[in-house]
Amino acid sequence: MKKYFGFLVAIALSAGFISCSDNEEDSNKIPVLQDDAPSAVVPANGFYIANEDWFGYDNGTVNYFKNDGTIVYRAYRAANAGETFGVTTQYATIWGEYAYFVSKQGNRLVVADAETLKKKAVFTDLGGDGRAFTGVDDKIGYISLSNGICQFNITELKLGARVEGISEQIGTMCYANGNLYAVSPSKVYIIDVATNSVKQTLTGSFNTLTQSKDGTIWIAASDKFIKLNPVTLETEDMPYPENVTVGSSWGAWNAGSLCASTQKNVLYWTKLSGSGWSAVAKTIVKYDIDSKSFNANLFELGLDEDGK
Repeated sequence: MKKYFGFLVAIALSAGFISCSDNEEDSNKIPVLQDDAPSAVVPANGFYIANEDWFGYDNGTVNYFKNDGTIVYRAYRAANAGETFGVTTQYATIWGEYAYFVSKQGNRLVVADAETLKKKAVFTDLGGDGRAFTGVDDKIGYISLSNGICQFNITELKLGARVEGISEQIGTMCYANGNLYAVSPSKVYIIDVATNSVKQTLTGSFNTLTQSKDGTIWIAASDKFIKLNPVTLETEDMPYPENVTVGSSWGAWNAGSLCASTQKNVLYWTKLSGSGWSAVAKTIVKYDIDSKSFNANLFELGLDEDGK
């Protein structure tokens, strides 16, 4: 197993990198750091998928799919005898040396070595039910909860201070240009990490968010995308391509499907059919930000053994 790998929870979030420009004409643009010279490529040995599992029957799990076709089921349990994730694991990510698994109840936050999956810390009490984790640097991260947001001290593997003024359910988050962006059903909070305080909010009806490779924050509202410039904090509305909306993450919260590629300036999400508890997502769509082109059927799941 390699130290840096990605998790798929529906479709996982990704991060971009930005810098400041000295050119006054470009002050409203999102400058991007030039790519470093590539280092020697170390091929991945496989990938991981975190599973919420079946509520009432088993706790969350993570499976490891090797490139040779073999699968290590319940990989965290295999690496840690007698240890499990919490109930309904909905979010997993790698940040630095650690893997973070966030569950709604029970072992709400499990921190493991990113290379071996050996347990580093387990938290059953976060002050609320777990939602997601986002790293800021090698010292600080943030955990979203059913009733707010709290910091996480990565150096000491300890819970930190809560963000004052936020007591509602918070879902996905991302970090850019000194600010943490955190979404709730009715607000997007822009949090100054230096002061751990809310500096600005957007109001509306929101589902999730992510950051594209060019640095833009893409907020999935109920009826449109909102593009936010993390340098100026200016926003621009964009209709969903072909009216294919990004589904809601609320009710029984889930991490959602919206994600951005780290290799190309594109977004992915799933297209829902049906509504409510009967809604299903079998089709992945792709939006190319640079060409403004949309593929409404990038990948479609086939039928299962029952023909469904």
